[in-house]
Amino acid sequence: MAAPSPERGLPGARLHSLPPRLHHPQRPVPRAEALEAQLAASRHETEEARRRKNNLENSHESLQRAALGTVRAVLEDRLQAIPARVREVVTHEIHQGAGAALAAAQLRSGRDLRRLEPGFPDDSTPEEQELVGDLEVQMAAAMII
Repeated sequence: MAAPSPERGLPGARLHSLPPRLHHPQRPVPRAEALEAQLAASRHETEEARRRKNNLENSHESLQRAALGTVRAVLEDRLQAIPARVREVVTHEIHQGAGAALAAAQLRSGRDLRRLEPGFPDDSTPEEQELVGDLEVQMAAAMII
């Protein structure tokens, strides 16, 4: 085994030689200026790649914020529409129930209730009479059915 070279600490290594995989017999050893130029070009490419990466990250963050804003807006609109939709469904069910009640009453009584004037007897309380307006809407809806 050869003695370690004092310059590199490797057995049989010479001071000015390149590792075997980098050495090519017909190609001259690159000079320091060429290596520095390659290093500068590599640094430039690295900086350009970092700039592109930062631009992509910024674009991604902007798109994410925009998408989340859109989702929030749609969600808020839908949540705010829930009470109106519940009222709509409940009103529909009330109308359907009133129509079914009127149809059942007409079948059982054998009378035509479509011409019946909604109202309460004369001796009814004012609170009961206020309900007549609500009943008129339901009767009109039942007549459509």
